[in-house]
Amino acid sequence: PHVDLGEAEFEPLQETLSRYQSFVPRFSLPSQHAFNRYINAYFDSFHPHLLFIHPSTFNHATGNLELVLSVAAAGAQYRFEHQQCVTLFFAASDILHARMRERRGVSDRSRLSVSINEDSDPSGLDRGLQYQACTDVVDTENHDDSQSRSKVLLMDDAR
Repeated sequence: PHVDLGEAEFEPLQETLSRYQSFVPRFSLPSQHAFNRYINAYFDSFHPHLLFIHPSTFNHATGNLELVLSVAAAGAQYRFEHQQCVTLFFAASDILHARMRERRGVSDRSRLSVSINEDSDPSGLDRGLQYQACTDVVDTENHDDSQSRSKVLLMDDAR
């Protein structure tokens, strides 16, 4: 399916991001045009290999932000925009962990949160994932289907 994300669909994503801005302080959404390209690239290139998101019911406007960012990260990789893929990946990861902590009622900052700073390697290779036995990633008690999809996409992107 061809995704054409308009201003009306893009605005809710920006509003949701504003609630999690403290977890991703230097992150901002890519342009609408870029976002459309990434999501379309996901469905054109990645989706045929891992069929767990139903394209007709994928709702990027009201769906959860971490899933949409995960989809965009995978799509950016297929558009050969590695740095944007890395940026979207870490934003999705940090927001996913923030939401998981919210659901558990934990208010402390994530030990997994990786901030993007000017001194880091632009390729993102110096930012190893520190999943600490995957206890926060594989939490089967407190998540919904969209969180599961986000986790699978993030783990695949991390490869």
